[in-house]
Amino acid sequence: MKNNLLLITRRFPYFKTEAFLESEINILSEYFETIQIFPSEISVFRREVPANVRVGKELAAIFKRKVARAIITLCSGMFYKCLWDHRSKVSTYKDFLLVFHFTSRVVAFRKFFLNNIELFNDYKIIYTYWFSESTYTLLKLRQKLNLDIKIVSRAHRYDIYEEGIDTLQFWPYRKFCLENVDQVYSVSDDGKTFLEQRYGIKDKVSVSRLGVFDRNQISLTSENGQLSIVSVSRVEGLKRVELIFRSLLEFSERNPTLKIKWTHFGAGSLFDSLKSLVDSTNSYNLIVDLRGNVKNQEIYDFYGSAPVDLFVNLSTSEGIPVSIMEAQSFGIPVVATDVGGTKEIVDNSTGKLLPLNIDIQSVCVAIEQLISSTIRREQVKQIWNSKYNAKMNYHGFARTLSGLSKATK
Repeated sequence: MKNNLLLITRRFPYFKTEAFLESEINILSEYFETIQIFPSEISVFRREVPANVRVGKELAAIFKRKVARAIITLCSGMFYKCLWDHRSKVSTYKDFLLVFHFTSRVVAFRKFFLNNIELFNDYKIIYTYWFSESTYTLLKLRQKLNLDIKIVSRAHRYDIYEEGIDTLQFWPYRKFCLENVDQVYSVSDDGKTFLEQRYGIKDKVSVSRLGVFDRNQISLTSENGQLSIVSVSRVEGLKRVELIFRSLLEFSERNPTLKIKWTHFGAGSLFDSLKSLVDSTNSYNLIVDLRGNVKNQEIYDFYGSAPVDLFVNLSTSEGIPVSIMEAQSFGIPVVATDVGGTKEIVDNSTGKLLPLNIDIQSVCVAIEQLISSTIRREQVKQIWNSKYNAKMNYHGFARTLSGLSKATK
């Protein structure tokens, strides 16, 4: 039996999301003879994958037939059973839609796997990149068809937390999934703790951190009298990029002799309003450079060539921010809010962790404390290297999956 891996993604290798997989797939390909990927969405843009990685469009074709799926879902007993099984949690129209969308995706995954049932002969380990409907569907099929397969899943943020501002109120059949999955690999300690405490299951969740590769560089610092600050994120409400700008504006007014430059990488639905706000604001000692969406390499090139004194993230919700990993891989200290697993990567040895409900003054104080602190860049990079080095983390994860695959033979 060949050592093959079946990987279910949302979009990868299409689009530009699921960025971590771009690094992970190269290392996974060293441990498996063949990797078969089935994304549920595809686009014209497709990233390169190793020669032994195949990409199928069949799952996406099923997901694309949304009207047909909606009709099948409304006519299926599965939908009404899911409503009944979660009746204590379904109290609003939004909850009703949650169950509908969950079931609709299960319908699509179920049809795909039953249409391609021979996959279970060739692939004895199935890895779902999200702990969601695909995981549930596979677990139910394994139970029903008595399949000899291992099912593992990563869990990030959206697919872990419940009742949050931008997460689901609940995940249907979550306890069933935790009880039956072979292993869930949370990207953070915080995610593991949340799942274990909420569902009382202690032996199914491990921590497998994501990471970024070492560019073997440490960023420069600014000359005296200058300060360079960088942020990287989508410009959306939960990212609070406007709060970063207003805080830096206040900080510049408090420090009139300091020449400050803020560079932001990323765009989003609030980008235009942010740009208008910046353009309408006069400050002689604060320069703002809104770069919009750029390739990751451009951010790395910036870190490697321009002075960067601080990185700032004031998001209201995170898993483990890749943007912080990237900054710390260049030794850059970080100011960030204590949300999700951010506290696992930002503390007093790497920067300044702020409470979720912060104001402009708190941000200004944190910046002041950091620029006068004794945190060394080599220290920041050393801590990053011990926890979020992609080469180390992904090789360890790939060895684990390969071992599970061989154990099924």
